[in-house]
Amino acid sequence: LEEVQNLLEHSELEMRSFIRGLRPESSSRPKTTNVDLEDRLETLRQRVERQWPITVNLHLNGAVDRVPAALLDDVYHLAQGAIINAARHADGSEVSVDLSVTSSDLRLEVVDDGRGFPFHGTFDLQGLNKMKAGPLTLKERVGRLAGDLTLSSMDTGTVVIMKLPIAHTSD
Repeated sequence: LEEVQNLLEHSELEMRSFIRGLRPESSSRPKTTNVDLEDRLETLRQRVERQWPITVNLHLNGAVDRVPAALLDDVYHLAQGAIINAARHADGSEVSVDLSVTSSDLRLEVVDDGRGFPFHGTFDLQGLNKMKAGPLTLKERVGRLAGDLTLSSMDTGTVVIMKLPIAHTSD
């Protein structure tokens, strides 16, 4: 009985730590390196595919090299939140993640082939907040970073597009 209680306490601590990592306030942790971001995303892909019956496709196109250090953890947690939401709730078979970076912004697109949200249509961050709908951790983090979020939900899946400004982000 004591071993079971210890296991439950350990699992609860791991879950709390994971959830804290999704919240925007977690940005006080040390920043990762560019190589570490790519490795972390690959590890996440493997973990999600082991835990859920879903295929995760990552398309980084070399863009990881241009992600400013100040955004690395946030980009990882945005991808993590969107991928895990799709795996848990969409009941689809595939999720694709595309990361692209220009000199002025970073674009992270996550597309799944699941059932979509209970609401259908295309909504921006302001619209989602007004409706009190959509993934809270993604909305909070994108808002804190002065980014844009667009969520398109339909019967055949969801498209989440997050754009973050990087022109004034310091490394």
